Amino acid sequence: MAKRHHKWSNESIKRYIAKAKRRLKKYYADVDNLHVSLMYGNDKTGRNCYTVSLLPIIDCPKCSECKNHCYDVQHDVINEGCFHQRLVNSTIHKLDPARYWREIEEQVRALFVTELRINVGGDLSGDDFEYVNEMGKRNEMCDFLFFTKNDEECNAWLDAHGGKFAPNVKPVYSRWLGMEMKNPYNI
Repeated sequence: MAKRHHKWSNESIKRYIAKAKRRLKKYYADVDNLHVSLMYGNDKTGRNCYTVSLLPIIDCPKCSECKNHCYDVQHDVINEGCFHQRLVNSTIHKLDPARYWREIEEQVRALFVTELRINVGGDLSGDDFEYVNEMGKRNEMCDFLFFTKNDEECNAWLDAHGGKFAPNVKPVYSRWLGMEMKNPYNI
């Protein structure tokens, strides 16, 4: 049976953003009692491909270009359990990115994860590219896949690091129709 896709109005998306921001304040106050969650894969990726995600829209640096079409906000985070898990991950990522990536790596090792999709929702930015690359180098038994619309920061990281990630880190540029992206490394 095909999954239903909900098309949200601009007002619904604004309400989601406001709700997420209100709840994030509460999570920030309790960050010491929270831990990053990896999730089992889905029908598309397979159950053995774990995922770890941030909040859609709020944790997407180029979101203004695609937020009205975001499948993640219109499908995944409508589930309260998924929304909670994304709020937790987003809180830790925002307040302590080193801890965020350390907890992911600890779970990759403890669960013998061989495939990890990073960010079904949200996107990488800033030092995230370095954290993923270093995690890949230390965990050769796992393939790390991430989709990104943040071509500017990814290209800047690649420019500074010889144009490539560790062999088991698999970036994919993901753009919306009409969205300009620079892809000098043929990602």
